[in-house]
Amino acid sequence: MFRTQHHDLSLVAAWSRLVYTVFLGVAAIFFFQALAFYDSTAVADVISSAERNAQAFVGIELFNSTWLIGLAAFGLHLIVLGALITRSAETPRWLGYAMIVAGAAYIIDTAAHTVLANYADHADTFLVMVSVPSVIAEGWLGLWLLIRARRSLLA
Repeated sequence: MFRTQHHDLSLVAAWSRLVYTVFLGVAAIFFFQALAFYDSTAVADVISSAERNAQAFVGIELFNSTWLIGLAAFGLHLIVLGALITRSAETPRWLGYAMIVAGAAYIIDTAAHTVLANYADHADTFLVMVSVPSVIAEGWLGLWLLIRARRSLLA
């Protein structure tokens, strides 16, 4: 959508979204691996229950770590997309700023997960910090795209 106005920045937005998608796919593999260790009768015949549970736990931890890295890439995507939106004459500038704030919230939350040993003590605060701007910005973007598409179809 913004390629004709800002080719390079549009490419960064697209690639960061693709990176997020790849991390989500890898995270899903870890999740299904954990499920297989926990629930598979074939695995149950080969290794003990305690070892299966330990492996399932490791799979869930790998899922969480991979998912967090993906969310940081998604945050970068939102920031770049927000920058594109603020530079566009066709889009509301405030939408771009909301996207930038939402993207920064994803990255800050991921960094907090990594840096804070007591992240769980502050998890609710970080959840609000991420969810409020992301619901507003991503919801607003979706609504704006639907309205724009409708106008294009009627024109």
